[in-house]
Amino acid sequence: MDVSRLGNEISLHSNITQQRLKSETERLSSGLRINNAQDDPSGLAISESLRALASGVDTGAQNLRTANNLLTVGDGALSTTTDILQRVRTLLVESNSDITSAGDRSDIQTEVTQLLQEVNRISGNAKFNNISLLDGSLSNKGAQNASVIERPAKLDETTGLLPPRFVTDADTFGNPGPLIANPVVGNGVSASWLQFKITDYQNPAFDPTTGLPVVPPGPGIYLNVIAYGGDPAFGPQIVATSAFATGVGPIPSASITTQGTPAQSILQFDLPNFSQADVGVAQSFQTVRDTPPDGGQPLQISSGHVEGDVLPVGLPNVSTSALGISYVSVYPTPDVSDTANPPVPGTSVDAAATDGLYRIDLALEAIGYARAQVGAQTVAVENAISNNELQGVNITASESNIRDANLAAEATAHTKDQILVSVQNQLLKTVNLNAQDVLKLFGGGR
Repeated sequence: MDVSRLGNEISLHSNITQQRLKSETERLSSGLRINNAQDDPSGLAISESLRALASGVDTGAQNLRTANNLLTVGDGALSTTTDILQRVRTLLVESNSDITSAGDRSDIQTEVTQLLQEVNRISGNAKFNNISLLDGSLSNKGAQNASVIERPAKLDETTGLLPPRFVTDADTFGNPGPLIANPVVGNGVSASWLQFKITDYQNPAFDPTTGLPVVPPGPGIYLNVIAYGGDPAFGPQIVATSAFATGVGPIPSASITTQGTPAQSILQFDLPNFSQADVGVAQSFQTVRDTPPDGGQPLQISSGHVEGDVLPVGLPNVSTSALGISYVSVYPTPDVSDTANPPVPGTSVDAAATDGLYRIDLALEAIGYARAQVGAQTVAVENAISNNELQGVNITASESNIRDANLAAEATAHTKDQILVSVQNQLLKTVNLNAQDVLKLFGGGR
C-alpha cells in the first residue's frame, strides 16, 4: 500500500508539472502570458480593451499625419499665391511712373492679367486626395461688412512730403480736425479708392461747374475729389471739384455718388469748417465692399479613439474675387469714362494703379493671415500627433504588462519544471522497480 500510494503521489505531481511545462512552453514560444481565455479571463478582457484603445489612437495619429500633409500642400499653394501677388504689386509700382511708356504699360497689363488668372487657377486646382483646398469649400468665414480704410494721401508735388490731414479750425472754435470725418460706405456699392484734397483758395468762391458764386458769397476753398473703382459696375470715374465757403461751420452728411443711373452713394462723411490755411490738406480712403460668407466647412479629422474626438482643419478661399482683386489693372476699366468731367491727364492711370496697389496689399495681408492660421493648425496637428503617440506608447505598455509573458521568469520556471519532470520520471521508475522486487518476494515465498 505504501508503495502504491507513493507511486500515485509521484504520478499526480508529475502530471501537474507537465501541465505547467506545457503552459510555459506555449508562453515561451508565443511570447504571451495570455494565449487563451482560460489563462486569465479578466486579464484577457482588459487586454483586448486596451488593444482596441491603442489601435484607435494609432489610427488617429495616422489621420493627423495625413492632415499635416494636406496643410503642407495648402501652405505651398498659398506661398505661390503670395509670390504671384508680390510680382503683381511690383508691376503696379512700375506702371505708376511717368517714365513708363504706353507700350510698357500695355506689356505690364498683359502680365498682370496672366498672373491674376494664375491665382484663380491655383484657387480652383489646388487639391489633396481630390479634395479642393483653396476654393472656399474648407472655409466657414462669415459675411464681412463693408468698411473704410484710410490710406496715405498722394505726396505733395512741391515738397515731396505727405500733406497734412487736419484742417486748422474744424469746429469754428479753433480746434483742428480731420478733413473727412465719420466715413461710411454706401450700401451695395463696389469697392473704390477716393482722394480728397483742398487745392485752392479764391475770393469770392465760384462753383467750377456753373461759374456762379457759391452761397453765401465770399472767400472759399476748392475741394478736389477723385473716386475710382475698377469694377465696371462702379460707373465712370469721378473727378470733380466743389467750392465751399470758409468760416460757415462743419457740413454733416456730405456724400460722393456714382454717376450711373440710378446714382448710388459711394461714401458718406462729415466735412469740417474750412479756412484759407487749409489749402493742401488731403485724405485718401479705400472702401471695401461687403462680402457674403464662404459657406464651406472645415475638414473634421478623426484624431482619437472615441467618436467626437476630432480636429478641424480649414483653408481659405484665395480666388481673385474672394481677395477683392478681380479688377486690378494698370488702366481704368474700359467702361470708366466721364465725358462731362474729363479727368486730368494721367489721373485715370494713376488712380487705377493706386487702387490696385491698395487692393493687392489687402490681399497680401489676407493671405498672410491665412498662412498664419495654417501654421497654427499645423502646430496643433503636430501636437495632437505627439499626444497620440505618447498615449499609444503608454496604452501599449499597459496592454503588454497584462498580456505579454515575462520571458526570464518563464524560462526559469520552464527549466525548473523540466528538471522536476526528469526527477519525477526517475522516481516513478524507481517505485516501479521496487514494486517488482516486492512481487518477486511474494512469488518467491510460494
